[in-house]
Amino acid sequence: GPGKVYVWLDDTKGVNGTCLARDGRLLGAQAFGNKLMSYRVALDGPSDTQVLVDDPTLNQPNDVAASPKKGGGIYYTDPDFKNRQTSAVYHLSTTGKVTKVLSDMQVPNGCLVSNDGKTLYVGDSYLKHWRAYPIQPDGTVGPGIVFFDPDTERDQDPDGMTIDERGNLYLSGRGGVWVCDKWGKSLGLIPVPEFCSNVAFGGEDGKTLYLTCAGRLYSLKMNVRGPQFAKK
Repeated sequence: GPGKVYVWLDDTKGVNGTCLARDGRLLGAQAFGNKLMSYRVALDGPSDTQVLVDDPTLNQPNDVAASPKKGGGIYYTDPDFKNRQTSAVYHLSTTGKVTKVLSDMQVPNGCLVSNDGKTLYVGDSYLKHWRAYPIQPDGTVGPGIVFFDPDTERDQDPDGMTIDERGNLYLSGRGGVWVCDKWGKSLGLIPVPEFCSNVAFGGEDGKTLYLTCAGRLYSLKMNVRGPQFAKK
C-alpha cells in the first residue's frame, strides 16, 4: 500500500529505464555498467540475472523498449548528454545481433514500441520533442518524423514513456505527462509539480498509472490498462 517500500534490487550500477519483455522478464538499461540487463521477476528480488549486452564503449544506456511482436527485438537508447556527439539508439535482435539503428538525434532519452510493433517512438531531450520511426522487418528503422511537440512553454526534458491498450501514448516531460493518440494528436496533460521522469501501467488490474517524479511516486486510477494487462 501507499508508504510501504522495500528494496527489490540493490547495487544496480545505474539501471535507469526498464520494461517488461514478452516473456515477463524485466529489462533494464544499466547506465554506469554500460550493459543491457534482464531479470526474472520474483517477489523478493531477481531470481535470474542475465547480461544481454556488455559494451564499455557505450555512453550510458538510458532506456529500453521491447517489441511486442514475436521475433521482434529490443531497442535501447544511449545518449551522449555531455557532448551530444555520439548519441545513438540500438537494436538487439532475438539472435543476439546488435545494430545501431539511429544516430540522427543529439540526446535520445525515452523509447517505446507501438502495440503493433510497427513504430519506434523516441524522446529527444535536446530538441524537447518526440519522434516516430517506422520499424522495418529486420528491426532497423526508416526516416523519422516529429510525432509530438506540445504547444507549451514548459521545457522539461522528455524522458520515459508508456502506452495503453488503445495505443495512446503517455509521455513524461514538458510539464508532466502528456497523453496523445497514435497519430500524435494531444489528448491533454497530466500536470505534475515535480519533474516527472517516467510513467508505467501496473496494479492488480493494470489500470493504475504510476508516475516516478523528483522525490515522489504518484499513482493515478485509470479507465484503460496497459497492453500487457489486456485480455488476449
